[in-house]
Amino acid sequence: SVIGDFAAAGRWVEALELIAKMKSHNVRADAATTEVALITCAKGHQWEHAVALLKQMQSQNMKPSAAAFDSTIASCMWHLNKQEKFWRFPASQGCWGKVLSMLQEMRDEGFEP
Repeated sequence: SVIGDFAAAGRWVEALELIAKMKSHNVRADAATTEVALITCAKGHQWEHAVALLKQMQSQNMKPSAAAFDSTIASCMWHLNKQEKFWRFPASQGCWGKVLSMLQEMRDEGFEP
């Protein structure tokens, strides 16, 4: 698939553009396509895009896999470590707050974080 080719090459921008083009043509991306884009963004350290796609999946009643949660959390953790702000701000803020929220969502979905 095209999205799979983008994922294999780490081309997260193109993956997001494909999702946007599908939407502009009134074609809803299925769970597998959205998840591949999400994981591609996460591997590209684009945590904000990964979180947005995870939320989009949930709002469209798609069930993200454990891999989708894991990839998004890993991307957030990479960002936090890179920014050296891991312990410098309250847990309710930014990426760290998203990590805590996703860990709870994983438990709620029956996944072991």
